[in-house]
Amino acid sequence: LQLRKTAQPAVSVSIVPDPNRPEGKKKKLLKFKQSLGHFGQLPALIKKAAAALGISQNGRAFARDNPASGRLIHSPTKQQSSSDIDLIGNLVKDKMKETRSIILAVVSAKYDYANQIALKLARDADPEGLRTIGVITEPDKLKKNSMGEDSFIALAENEDVKFHHGWHVLRNLDTEDSSASLAVRHAEEQKVLF
Repeated sequence: LQLRKTAQPAVSVSIVPDPNRPEGKKKKLLKFKQSLGHFGQLPALIKKAAAALGISQNGRAFARDNPASGRLIHSPTKQQSSSDIDLIGNLVKDKMKETRSIILAVVSAKYDYANQIALKLARDADPEGLRTIGVITEPDKLKKNSMGEDSFIALAENEDVKFHHGWHVLRNLDTEDSSASLAVRHAEEQKVLF
């Protein structure tokens, strides 16, 4: 992703082929260049890029040169195979190793963070924590005054797993919260976080 100032807002999209693709396919993918005049054109562009990469609803779900493949999956389903799991795992690890990558280590407060693979992968790729930002989701799922709450507070305060850029706590809206005003949401957030 490259950002530059221009007189007119626009987005140019291209595909960077995986080095292991056959030469003929690489050349074809390098020719893929599209521009967006407005955000409403994005769904059609995604479909074109998926078709160019050979990704379909009923066939292959992922490709090594697919930028949307950056989330880990653990179990095969109708849409994702065991080979997709391996592909995504290797892709994520490769991207995390790149020294220019910023790593978001996201853990859910619903589960013990020692059992969440994101922390191990982040530490393996960035042992000093210089490129990693920690994110804790679902803090509202913790029981008040519990050992779990204490351990996540220590994590959020960068006392247990230390990252140079620290930890950030993110509470997503429930369906019930989605219609609440900003003031009500802020008050709820303060209640959960403090």
